[in-house]
This record gives sequence, C-alpha cells and structure tokens, in this order.
Amino acid sequence: MRWFESYLTHYFLYFYYLIISYFTLKITKSGQLAGANYCIKSIIHEVFNNSSPFYHNMAVSQGLRSEDFYKIVFAGIALFLFYQFMEKAISQVFVLNFSTAGPNITVVLVFLLATGFLYSLGLKKYWPHSPNFMLTLMISTVFASVLVLIPVKNIPILGAIIGLLALTPLIVHFISKLQEKFVLAAAFSIMFHITIRSLFDTAPIFSLTLSIVMFYLILTSWFVLWVWKREQINAATTDPIKLTGIAPLISFIFIEIMILGSPSVLARWYPRNYLLTVLVLGLGLVIGADVVLKEIIRKKDITDWKLAGYMLLYVVSLIVILWLDNEFAGVLAIFIVQTSAVIQLHKGTTIASEAYLISEFGKKMGLIQLLCIILILFQALSGNWAFLPGILEPILRGKAAWYLFILGMLLPISTALNYQWKDTSTKKVEVTS
Repeated sequence: MRWFESYLTHYFLYFYYLIISYFTLKITKSGQLAGANYCIKSIIHEVFNNSSPFYHNMAVSQGLRSEDFYKIVFAGIALFLFYQFMEKAISQVFVLNFSTAGPNITVVLVFLLATGFLYSLGLKKYWPHSPNFMLTLMISTVFASVLVLIPVKNIPILGAIIGLLALTPLIVHFISKLQEKFVLAAAFSIMFHITIRSLFDTAPIFSLTLSIVMFYLILTSWFVLWVWKREQINAATTDPIKLTGIAPLISFIFIEIMILGSPSVLARWYPRNYLLTVLVLGLGLVIGADVVLKEIIRKKDITDWKLAGYMLLYVVSLIVILWLDNEFAGVLAIFIVQTSAVIQLHKGTTIASEAYLISEFGKKMGLIQLLCIILILFQALSGNWAFLPGILEPILRGKAAWYLFILGMLLPISTALNYQWKDTSTKKVEVTS
C-alpha cells in the first residue's frame, strides 16, 4: 500500500508539473496569466482535442514573437541539459574523492566547470556563433551524453565536463539573442528539471534506465526542434548583438542546482512535506515569470523600492529555509525565495553600465562560476571534514548551511551591483568581437 501511495504521489507531481509547465509556456507565449476558469477549459481542450497543435491554442494577438517563443524553449532545454551535466560532474567529484579512498588529484577537475574562460582562451574567434558551429556543439553534447554512461574511472566526469563545455556557448548565444527574455528560459528550465526529477522519484537522470531513456528522448526532441524551427531559432536581428549581466544568471543556476531547484533536498534539509514543497516551488516559478512578463510585454516596471523589497524577502526566506525548523514557515519561505529569485534574475540581467568585449564577458562569467564552484566544494567538504587535515575543521565542520547561504547571496548581491538604481534607462551591454 505504501508502495502504491509513493508512486501515486510522484505521478501526481509529474502531471502537476506538466500542467504548470504548460501554463509557464502559455504565459510566455501570451504575456498574461489566464484566469482559473479559462485555464481549466484550456487543459480540457488540450487533453481531448488533438486536432490543433499546442502552440496554436496559445496564440494571441498580444505576446512574444514566434521566433522568441521557440528560442525560449530551445534555450530552456539547453539549460536543462546543462543542469544534468553539472549534477553529474559534481557527484562524480564527490564519489571519486570521498566515497572511495579519500581526496585525490581528481578534485582539480571540478575547476574545469568554470567554462566561461573558454572565451578568453580562443572561443572569441567564433563569435558570433554560426548555425553550423552551434550544430557542432549540439553533436558534442550527444557525444558527452554517451561518455557519462561509460562505467570506467574518470570517463563519466570527463563526459560531463565536455557536455558543459559544449553547452556554454549555446547558452551564451541565446543570452545575446533573447536578452531580458532569457529569464523565461531559465524559469522554464527549472520547471522542466523538477518535472523530470519528480517523475523518477527525485533520482538523478543518469542513474536509472528509464530516466536515461527519457534523457535521450529529450535530447532527440531538442534536435527535432532545431531542424523543424531552425529559421526561427536562428532568426537574424537588425539590432547589435548584446549580452546582459552574467553574474546573476550564473548565481541563479548554481543555487537552483544545489538546493532551490531540488525539492528532495529542501524537504530533507528540515522535515517538510515533499508534496507541498513541490507545489510551492512550481507556483513560485510561475508567479515570478508572470511578474517578469508584466515588465517585458505590458511595460509595467517595478520600482526600485519593490526590487529592494524582493531582495530583502529573498534573504530572509533563505535564512528561514536553512536554519528554521518550522514546516509552515519553511514552505512559505520556499515560495517567496523562488518567486523573488526569478524577479531578481530578470532585473540583474537586463541592465548594465558598460560595454564588454566577448573575451571580457567570458572572463566575468568564468570568475563567477569559479566562485560558485569553490563554495560548492567547501559545502561538500563540510560534510566530510573528518577525511581532511584537522587544521581545516574550524572552517568546515557544521558550516554546510553557511556555504549554501553565501552561494544564495550571490544572486541579490550581483543583481544590486548590476542594476542601475534610480535610473529608468534600458541601456544594455553591447558585445564586439
């Protein structure tokens, strides 16, 4: 009976997230959050009416351009794949250094996850990225997905790193194409990530046969989308190619991977109801995306005071999640922190004050990645301080929550530094080769 209840719960969560993902795409396409009655009718229509394509039912006169919609979906899947390779790389470093014979030289491989430095090491020659170059990167991602499954020492982590190296230029390319709309791809990718994890009982995607099959189906769909809508996805723009602030985006990705985008971690950090945790995570993402869309499409900018309020709520909620053992307060904090994280990501990645060369942009990206990796490394070491020299005990023992807190604080700090306070201009970062 408990077995049945467990599967019933997780499949309910799966279908719940499919519905939430549907409406994330719906508001992405239409720029508005539909009323509950209309939403229910839309679901019923989609379930029982197979005569019309999905995206045609979402089409409205007001909304994002069609090519933007497909770019958001394509970039969202690319981010989803990035999360899976990142999780695999981090877990492999842990296995090779703490679950076998103790720390060894392979711990150095974790620093290869700072993929932004690629643009300082020669990748700038290929900027802007051509469609053929992007196709090469996609094929490299497939090759990496095969390597991570080979059960030979160091091969899986090598495959994960290759996957991250291949996906980074793709992500940077779509940051430049979508600019402020890229936050929608980020929110969609987290939703998709939680959906897949819920389907497979929170297990990592490379750990089960069925989840591996699902991964390759997603990868295949990614290629199909590229072939089917190649012109829209690679639509040229008459505007100068621009990039937005990268630090808030990288901070968002890492904190989501480590805790905020992982309902199983949140539910186990302190005893919290797993079902409720997943529900509020999804709701927080949708509400945050809706606030962002009001700015992008409805031209309703939030004030500086409101942004400061979101930042304060984020910090307080993060403290509650990490240190307060109260289920109700914890669940409420999860909703608030996820909603405010999406809003901060949007405000932090749409306004910058100076122009960068692509190599300088890559350097900034690599540095924030490196900082996040160091914090994650210390967080992992804090749970295994007994294997390390005693001199490290004071900065490691019992400090896991502190390192996660510092990692989480990178988002509001980088947003505050990148956002032009008391300035309503929309100046962005222009990139030259």
